[in-house]
Amino acid sequence: MINIYEKLFAKLSEVAELNWIDMDKGQLDYYETRPSVQFPCALISVQLPKCDDIGAKKQNCQALITVRLAFDFTGNTSAATPAAERAKSLAYLNLCEAVYKKLQGWKDAGFNALSRQSYREEKRTDHYKVGYMPFTTSFIDLAAAEP
Repeated sequence: MINIYEKLFAKLSEVAELNWIDMDKGQLDYYETRPSVQFPCALISVQLPKCDDIGAKKQNCQALITVRLAFDFTGNTSAATPAAERAKSLAYLNLCEAVYKKLQGWKDAGFNALSRQSYREEKRTDHYKVGYMPFTTSFIDLAAAEP
């Protein structure tokens, strides 16, 4: 799985607007202090919800890759807000779209094409805006066969 993280870090580094790319270690979950990230950021987690044996030391793995995009959000988005100000407040969605475009369909020699499953925004009590974007992929895991 280290390979997947490293490849994702490199691919998301191509999105110039991201100021921080990291493994999701709960950085946004401490409400008393400012998170130890630079906004906007992408926090990544990789899970293997299903693995099937295809040999004694070989597995076909389905992976769930979650990208949490976080923004230090301020601004007005109501219909009463002047259009230019509202557009500036909604601009974070352009970065969400850029990440989607960068990852959707992208594959590597080590895994199949990524497929976005959904996009949701987390309900939070702080002023941070966090989008949750899960992708699925699959790969053959040969790690158990390595010496």
